[in-house]
Amino acid sequence: MSEFSIGDCVRFGWETFKKRPGILIGAFLLCAIIPSIPSVLFPMPEAPAGAPQPPPSNVEMIATLVSAVLGVFVALGVTTFALRAHDDILTVTISDLWNPQPFWRFFGAQLLTTIIILIGLLLFIVPGIIAAAGLMFTLFMVVDRQGDGVSDRSMR
Repeated sequence: MSEFSIGDCVRFGWETFKKRPGILIGAFLLCAIIPSIPSVLFPMPEAPAGAPQPPPSNVEMIATLVSAVLGVFVALGVTTFALRAHDDILTVTISDLWNPQPFWRFFGAQLLTTIIILIGLLLFIVPGIIAAAGLMFTLFMVVDRQGDGVSDRSMR
């Protein structure tokens, strides 16, 4: 069994980044901008100081829902992009950010892990931290094992 070294991991990440920094920075900037589009197009009005916040309008609620769905697609895209960049940084493209196939599995896994972590946090914080540590790679596994549930990448 090979020894796990944090220094080797950091070196691998840095060497990978140096090969194609433009596509990595561009992809992550794109992913930071996309979820904010609905809030830019449909800004929520601010109540005057001291006045209660008015209830959201139908347009505002739809914009919030669209933003949440876009956020799931972006998280799915970032996960797919990161896995493909890890495998071969020289062949990764911006189009790798679009991978809608496992959307419902990804959404379900994201929702379930969030619920488990929140319940753990309500149970004296430490169980939530343990749950978060144990489930931190769940979304990567969902993307990596999309399709028939068997990994298309070799198990290491």
